[in-house]
Amino acid sequence: MLHAHYDAARPFFSQSLEDGALLRILGCIGHGGRKFFEFGAQDAMEVNTRLLREEFGWSGHYLDGGEPNPGLNLHHAFFNASNIVGLMRAHGVSLTVDLLSVDCDFDDFYLLREILLAGYRPRLLIGEFNAGFMLNQAYSVRAPHSLDDPRWQGDCYTGVSALGLVRLASAFGYGLVHAQSPNLFFVHVGSAKARGLTLPEVSSLIPTVPKVAEKSTSSTRPSGSRCDECGATWTRIPPTSALRPLAMDRSLGPEDFAAALPAVTLAFRRVHKRFHLSSRHQQLEHTMVYREVPAPLLGAECSSWKRPVIAKPNPRTGRPDSARQSV
Repeated sequence: MLHAHYDAARPFFSQSLEDGALLRILGCIGHGGRKFFEFGAQDAMEVNTRLLREEFGWSGHYLDGGEPNPGLNLHHAFFNASNIVGLMRAHGVSLTVDLLSVDCDFDDFYLLREILLAGYRPRLLIGEFNAGFMLNQAYSVRAPHSLDDPRWQGDCYTGVSALGLVRLASAFGYGLVHAQSPNLFFVHVGSAKARGLTLPEVSSLIPTVPKVAEKSTSSTRPSGSRCDECGATWTRIPPTSALRPLAMDRSLGPEDFAAALPAVTLAFRRVHKRFHLSSRHQQLEHTMVYREVPAPLLGAECSSWKRPVIAKPNPRTGRPDSARQSV
């Protein structure tokens, strides 16, 4: 009954439909020792593990930078790639914890590398991804140098693309089994095969196109913003075969590992599905499409790049580009 009720079209406790996905996956691999570790948990109410905690006898620890709650094992902590392993050890997290959920809205890629490099092999791994990228784009934000460096500022400069996260997980032997935006679910390939389970094709699970945003990203940004249409610095994540030796090199600390990955400049364009005569296009749904550029665009080139792209032609002229003249 619980499974039927929670496997509905709407989330129960989780942000999206992670509740039902977790129960489906655990139905295949088993609940094991029912231990979890989840960070980026806010108040531990809208989290991936609350259903397991309240209805299925699971227990574990939460980390967040907000207020602690001893009753829920919610601990106050600021974490990054340099201290996350120490925090997990301090809370007695087993190397084979049943469920690890990673969500820090920014340097997820680098934290997860340190956790897996330290020998943690959760039976089920959940990682958040940036849904603003195409199926074939593997990028992450640049790694912050310290806890004092700025992190997510509520804009598009956040996290790691789905393909980038898949490549890192694959480097440590994990296979993707489910995608539920904004999270990817992985199990260890060896463990799955030992149970006689067949894993799905990765390309059939990763979202193919970027998510649709409700409002256009404004072309007016504070000085130094990292969500810049005309170019911001990101990390390009190489294919798994090239990433694996870097990710598994214990001589590379967090900063050295981050420095070993190529920095690139990404600019994005706002693509609107339909033509609109009104200059209120800033309030219309759009998709952000990223492209690598040699360097940040400047002056007239930047101004031209910022003009929105209209997918459906202007009915008066039949030309998509004519819509830009009304902006």
